[in-house]
Formats: sequence, structure tokens, C-alpha cells
Amino acid sequence: MINMRAPAHKRLLFMLIWLFPVLASLSGQEIRSIKVIDGVKAFYMADFEGARAILQDALLNSRLGDEDLFAAHVYIAFSYMREELEPETAQMYVVKAVEIAPDVQLDAGKIPPDLFSQYMQIRQSVIGSLKIQTTPMDASAILIEPAKNRVLNIQTPGVFENLPAGTYDLLVTLTGHQSYSTTILIGSGENKEIDVFLLEKQRGFIKKYWPYGAGALAAVVVAAVVSGGDGNGSRPLPSENLPLPPNRPSKP
Repeated sequence: MINMRAPAHKRLLFMLIWLFPVLASLSGQEIRSIKVIDGVKAFYMADFEGARAILQDALLNSRLGDEDLFAAHVYIAFSYMREELEPETAQMYVVKAVEIAPDVQLDAGKIPPDLFSQYMQIRQSVIGSLKIQTTPMDASAILIEPAKNRVLNIQTPGVFENLPAGTYDLLVTLTGHQSYSTTILIGSGENKEIDVFLLEKQRGFIKKYWPYGAGALAAVVVAAVVSGGDGNGSRPLPSENLPLPPNRPSKP
């Protein structure tokens, strides 16, 4: 934490030490908005009110991508936390940030420890998970969040993580088995488990009994070939020439 009683030049040095890795991490998260970057800079220069003003203006007047939206909400929350103002408002901004980009993780080494701790406490209270097991195993499980067109895919058994509260559509498929689908409600911070038993597909009459019929037909053909018959139990005539029948007596 920066010591605000230190001389001005030392405070500036400490702020730059904090700011350098943070800006590096922002570029890694593909933040493109100049306003958002300026707001983050203002925060690390201890201008918390100015940071809020810049970032809130960016939210109102700029078209931001998810990464920009996430950073703007997080650092507005941090500015409230740092001044110990409006804790409910700070929590609201963190919750919104997590809903926007639930898979984004802050780097604990690049965020002031006290702020990181508060952020994680709020995040864990709103992010849930879904553990799924199937019989048989190794099925494909697809989880869809219709509100955001977010699609997640795992092999079973497995866990869908980073799930904000909401309604999800689950589809489970496995070759040779009937698919399974359902709607699942995940509450804030809820870790849910589900077991799915996949039924084998029922084959039609012809498909089911064709192997037996084909096998019987093959057996008849093989038997006919081996016995030298024609398939009806009779033997073929010899191939050599037969003697001619004797002359019949002529009529008187």
C-alpha cells in the first residue's frame, strides 16, 4: 500500500512502480479504450475521484468491448474501496464486471493486495459452478447461457466453472446413446452437481434382427457349397458323359 505521508517524489516513485506492471497487464487483456487506460492511470496516481469520473464517462459515452467494460467497472469499484466510500456501490460494480467477463482473472501480483482480497470475496459470492457426471463416462456436455450466447463444452466427468447466476441449457451426447437435455438454474455462488444416466439408442426391427437373418442366409449358402448340393438337398448330376439309352424296339 502506498504511504501517503511519504515525500511527494517518493509517492510518485511508488505509484509508478505499481502502475508499470498494471499497464502491462492491461495490454495483455487487450484493453483498447484510451479513456479506460486514462482512468486506470488516474487511479494509480491516487486521483480516485478523477478515475471514477473518467471511467464512468467512458461507460456512458464510449462503445466498449468486454475487456474494456470489465476494467472500467473493476477500477470504479477499486476507487470506491480505496476511499472507503459506498461499499454497496463498489460491490455492485464488481458484480457487474464479473457478469460481463466471468472468465477474466485478475493477477494478484499486479493488484494492491487489499483490493484484490475484497474483489475475490465479492467474486466468489456471485460465481457458481456445475459439476457433471455421466454413466457411461466420456460424454460431451455443452452448457449454453442464452442471455449472453455463451457456450461451454467439457468431457464428462467435469466441471463448468465461472458461472454467473442465471439460467443455462445443458445438452449431453454420447455416440450410440440417447441425448439428454435440461434447463438448469444456477444461483449466486452456487456450486451444483448433476448425475446423468444415458440410455442406449433402441434400434428398429430390421436393424436389430438383420444380422441374425444375414447370418442364417450365409449359413445356408455355405452348407450348400460344402455339400455340393443346390440348396434343396439334391446332388448335381456328374459332369462326365452318360451312356446313351438302348435302342427301343421298332413297332411292327
